[in-house]
Amino acid sequence: MPWLNRADPVIMGHILAEHRELFTRLQALRATLAAAAPITAERVASLRVGLLELREHLRAHFEQEEHGGFMEESIARIPRLAVAAAGIVRQHPTLLGELDALVERLAQGDVSAATWARAGGEFEEFAAALAEHERQETAVVQEGFNEDLGLS
Repeated sequence: MPWLNRADPVIMGHILAEHRELFTRLQALRATLAAAAPITAERVASLRVGLLELREHLRAHFEQEEHGGFMEESIARIPRLAVAAAGIVRQHPTLLGELDALVERLAQGDVSAATWARAGGEFEEFAAALAEHERQETAVVQEGFNEDLGLS
């Protein structure tokens, strides 16, 4: 069955679009954290809103992965990928928990430079963990569809 070895351009396009969307959201939050503006309660609230929007986006993304997403299709094509996919799915609560903890700390109302700097550091740690998660996810899908997306 040669169709099993062909990448579905719709699936690959969707994955690439999802990665671009996540990158755009992360970059917007980085810009907020890096702006030279004074640290005010409004600025902290704006950052929290952005983090909550990212969290909701990730929750929906993770839900799709867990319930019939592209990794499931990869596993159907190459069953040995199930172990790697299960490991990726186990990361979801931790990643969401990291965002929740950051949002909660920012809800305390502290507008000090130290708190802002700590939030920036925690955000970068989260972003690095998310990037690794997405790299692992892409590797599973690429192997499952025998397609190099150029993202590894």
